[in-house]
Amino acid sequence: SNMLDLFLELSQVKTSDAMYILVQLDRRPDPPSTYGGWYDAKRFSVKQGMLPTAAQALQDLGEINMGSGDTLTNFINWGVENYPAERYFLIINDHGYAWNARSGSSQRAIARGVSVDHTNGNQYIHNGDLAAAIQAASAKMTIIGLDACEEAYIEVAYQLRHSGAEIMIASQEMETNVPGWP
Repeated sequence: SNMLDLFLELSQVKTSDAMYILVQLDRRPDPPSTYGGWYDAKRFSVKQGMLPTAAQALQDLGEINMGSGDTLTNFINWGVENYPAERYFLIINDHGYAWNARSGSSQRAIARGVSVDHTNGNQYIHNGDLAAAIQAASAKMTIIGLDACEEAYIEVAYQLRHSGAEIMIASQEMETNVPGWP
């Protein structure tokens, strides 16, 4: 429900023809019954007072892998094509694993990434793939926001240095028990 809470926060913002809030939201197949209990991925152009219901979605994408850089590039390109702008602010919200050791591995493999997809084997976008996905997009992001744990590390910023973004906003701390950015 954390993502739905963030959607509701976004729907408090007054938008206009000069500013759009676009959301690609993917829910697990076992969602609570809130907002119609829909699942899979949907795209929204969030308006003030909007609820995250299936009827409000612009597109129903079915099951997609949110842990894939290609999915991110596709979302950015869709937004740029359908809502052209002078500046873009991309926010990725989910779990982040900047430089944590992944548990359960005898090698203690290093997990470095963001945007975990629980319906695709807990795949996530590795930091290098994140940079490549943003660079592959049809427009440069002015600001990249990583609303996830432990993403404000110099190693993450280094990976994104050629992404075209002028600003990166992220948290170096664990974002536990908080609904995301205020």
